[in-house]
Amino acid sequence: MIRRAYTLIELLVVMGIMGLLLAVGIPSFGNYNNFINFHDKVDEIDSLLNQTYLMAHNPESFETTMYQVSVGEDKKTLVLESCVDVDTVSNLCDQTKDTTRSIKTVTLSNGEIFQAALGFDKSFLVCPTNLEATCVLGENSPAFSFADARVSKQADFVVRTSPFKVDTEISNF
Repeated sequence: MIRRAYTLIELLVVMGIMGLLLAVGIPSFGNYNNFINFHDKVDEIDSLLNQTYLMAHNPESFETTMYQVSVGEDKKTLVLESCVDVDTVSNLCDQTKDTTRSIKTVTLSNGEIFQAALGFDKSFLVCPTNLEATCVLGENSPAFSFADARVSKQADFVVRTSPFKVDTEISNF
């Protein structure tokens, strides 16, 4: 006897196997997506720090005197800023004047946090456009961390100023 179709039992077994594969695969895909987002954010922060140094050595205009990376008041953003006027007391961009321009912002999403051993200064990386000058770190800022609870990973950033280099180490927590 020649069979031309599958039986109902065979179809149910195949559908059961497919359902089991989907039940295992969908949560794994979500975790993979969070893992990729974490590494993208680490690359974005690393790029922001390096871009600050590069822009200071090739300023966008003659008036620009400094580039700095600041932490937002909500502790959820890192902002690369250029400024013309520098506050003579703090040697940071003068926020009271309208001469500071935001160039790039890195925003954290839920579950992501910045951490520093001693807390953050308002501006933790300052690079003057004077070619003889080097970038200066805030007193509490040579090392900071970015963590994401969704993937249980932490990226530790160490910024070295002479010569300028950003070291990144990713670990589990």
